[in-house]
Amino acid sequence: MQRIGVDIGGTFTDLVVYDEETGRLATTKAPTTPSAPEEGLLQACRQLDIDFGAVSYFMHGTTLVTNMILTRTGAKVGVITTKGFRDVLEIGRSYRWDLYNLQYDRPKSFVPRYLVREVTERVDHKGKVNVALDRAEVAEVVGALQAEGVEAIAVSLFNSYANAGHEWKVAEVIKEIAPKMYVSLSAEVDPRIREYQRISTTVLNAYAMPRTRGYIERLDDAVGIDVKYMHSGGGIVPSAEARRFPVTLVASGPAAGVLACKFMGDTLGIKDLITADVGGTSFDVCVIKNGQPDVKDEVEVEWGIPARTQSIDVNSIGAGGGSIAWVDEGGALRAGPKSAGAVPGPACYDQGGTEPTVTDANLVIGLLAPENFLGGNLKVNPQRSWETLRPIADKFNLSEEETAVGIFRIVNASMAQAIQQATVKKGIDPRDFTLVSFGGAGGVHAVEVAREVGIPRLLVPIHPSTFSAFGLLTADLKDTATKTVLMPMDRFSADDLQQVFSELEEDGRRFLVGEEKLITGVQVEHILDIRYEGQSNEVAVHLTEGKPLERDAIYEAFEDNHYALFGTRLGDPGEVVNVRVTVTGTVHPLGLSSSNGAPSTGAPQPREHRKVALYDSEIAVFDRRELGPGTVISEPCIIQEDDSTVFMPEGCEATIDSYGNIMISMSARS
Repeated sequence: MQRIGVDIGGTFTDLVVYDEETGRLATTKAPTTPSAPEEGLLQACRQLDIDFGAVSYFMHGTTLVTNMILTRTGAKVGVITTKGFRDVLEIGRSYRWDLYNLQYDRPKSFVPRYLVREVTERVDHKGKVNVALDRAEVAEVVGALQAEGVEAIAVSLFNSYANAGHEWKVAEVIKEIAPKMYVSLSAEVDPRIREYQRISTTVLNAYAMPRTRGYIERLDDAVGIDVKYMHSGGGIVPSAEARRFPVTLVASGPAAGVLACKFMGDTLGIKDLITADVGGTSFDVCVIKNGQPDVKDEVEVEWGIPARTQSIDVNSIGAGGGSIAWVDEGGALRAGPKSAGAVPGPACYDQGGTEPTVTDANLVIGLLAPENFLGGNLKVNPQRSWETLRPIADKFNLSEEETAVGIFRIVNASMAQAIQQATVKKGIDPRDFTLVSFGGAGGVHAVEVAREVGIPRLLVPIHPSTFSAFGLLTADLKDTATKTVLMPMDRFSADDLQQVFSELEEDGRRFLVGEEKLITGVQVEHILDIRYEGQSNEVAVHLTEGKPLERDAIYEAFEDNHYALFGTRLGDPGEVVNVRVTVTGTVHPLGLSSSNGAPSTGAPQPREHRKVALYDSEIAVFDRRELGPGTVISEPCIIQEDDSTVFMPEGCEATIDSYGNIMISMSARS
């Protein structure tokens, strides 16, 4: 039997197939088809002659929801909320991106004010109904939104986290009047305190629901088996869950790449990693410390617009192979964040691209070989790269090659800054970590970026271009159930808390029904969100499995976490705000084959020598497939494979391990 992992990115769709009997991997790539993503996915499957009847399970990561939100191409959404709360989306939070800019405009809401409608009802913070819901008024509001042509309705009533009864009644009315309407309830999507975060998350879920559900249904019909989806928190959920809660997929692709790095780190015994995923559009960074990535509870899809869903803490910037080089108003050369994407792609793809990209610059430098794009299956036109660079070169009175080198250096600096943002600015010393570089464009830039930051070791894993898709194969089934309790710790009740844990665990286990063949066991994690009374934000406290719920021990753990994050222990009264339970169904582990051909018996032989604009002389070019375990390379070189290239400048040494990974140790730049 086989496992399939598919990651749909902005430029390419990556496919990895794992043979459960031999432990071997097969990989391929196909151009992403943004208008109908399943077409690119099915094309990749055809390239490897996938027999879906022989697939034990199919795991899928995608940027579909992310791109839909970023490009604002989702559904037309209406909102139903409590009377008096129509402007919650408009008001947002008090934060400002640019504090002293009097002309600052915050990002526009995903729902214009005229599509936000109020209904008379009121529930207090303890769940008591003070004003009953008027179903006739709800029917009138639903009819008005339907007349406006909305495709989905987000329902977020005030204090529904304490009592969701009115939201369910609104859903009943919508079903009666508009049975085909997509409906998103805050009581299902994010049943927690704080009305702005809750309504924003519910709106984004409704915004992505029609297109996401349509895509999932088309894909299920095409492959004929149940496809499971990577959510932002690093777990896999069935397609039925992905249809209902597409907002949980908002950082799906980057999460899979982090899991792949964690798996490889565990395999090699390396616990402290910085992951760097360089694709066609973005540069994604995550820190794995002591074998675990940080997980956060909220993602901002645009500044000030939150999606409150569990997510691996990945920092992203617009710097990738498709990032466009340009000159800003001050006359400085820039690279990104705008990208050429899959269509038209870099100018060298000869599909109508008229602006130079990082890929074009690397081609002009000589770091990429025109005949080796996708192993020769993607025909490129190098002349187009030179032509699009010429206007910028003329502006700075440089040659095209010098301009390309400038773009290379600028994008490296941007990537280094992103790593520093995720490490140094959080008190983490990157010199204690190993950088793991993957993605189609990662290896070209990784050594220079690592040197810039001071990272001494670089790991380029097997199949780096499809490594995120590989990460899907390592993921477990995972879901989190949450409830707001607002329990002061001086009135702490272990029995009441245990009752909430039991209810949430029962709810969290439902998605494992029918999945018994896929998993080897179930793990349950209990988490409390605690704050000092009067504070606005909470600190997560992970409880030790099997230990009794003792107030003093929990409070001490909260203060320890607060000190680690903020440097203070106040000793003030505490309050349990939210209770969370994460249920994980552990999938049968991978038995990755460590055989990568015969061990090296001598100095590796380059396939050719190539002129690279970064050097006065030619440097060696090696074929990665010909480098057996134990191979050591100490000279400046290029190591290329069908869909990825590694550039190693002077002062470094590369070693091939038994799995086929490249480990590069480096000196600081002189």
